[in-house]
Amino acid sequence: MRQLDQTSLTLLKLQRSLLYPIGAYHFAEASKFDQTFITLDLSHNKGTDKGAGHIVDALRINRTITNLDLSGNRFHVHGISNIVEALQTNQVLYSLSLGRFRIDEIMLQNITEASKINKTLTSMYLNGCRMDGRNSKYLGEVIRDNSTIATFSLQRNQINVAGRQYLADALRCNQILTTLDISYNRITTDGVKISTLS
Repeated sequence: MRQLDQTSLTLLKLQRSLLYPIGAYHFAEASKFDQTFITLDLSHNKGTDKGAGHIVDALRINRTITNLDLSGNRFHVHGISNIVEALQTNQVLYSLSLGRFRIDEIMLQNITEASKINKTLTSMYLNGCRMDGRNSKYLGEVIRDNSTIATFSLQRNQINVAGRQYLADALRCNQILTTLDISYNRITTDGVKISTLS
């Protein structure tokens, strides 16, 4: 795949395009040389761990992509590890969406550690990742220890009343976060108190 020819392209959407590993490879090779588009939507592409590796290779070189949507793919531990590596080294990315696939405890630990190192990310979306109350301590660490994230979306997970306490405690230490979206979780009406605890 040759270099993308459209010099004014700033938004590229390839969601639901069945971008399998070979397609991800060719796209990644082209995007290494394209320095114009800033928003890249690769959501719902049945992307695998191998495909994630190709995309991360491109992010090491490309310095214009600031918004990346990888939600709804099929990444596992290795694929998330690749993405985490990109978060640790890429200081251009502002917005990252990893929603709509299962994030287990190991994956979330890796994401949490990367968020502590990254100094540019301002928005993170982990919607529909089936994270529960046990995972909330790591989500709390993201809120407590990251100094740049202003928007953190955790919609449609399985965070319960016990998990909300981790988030509430973290909010007391955070002066940066302006939006925390925990709608459609398992927090009862009493859980709305979280909004008054920061």
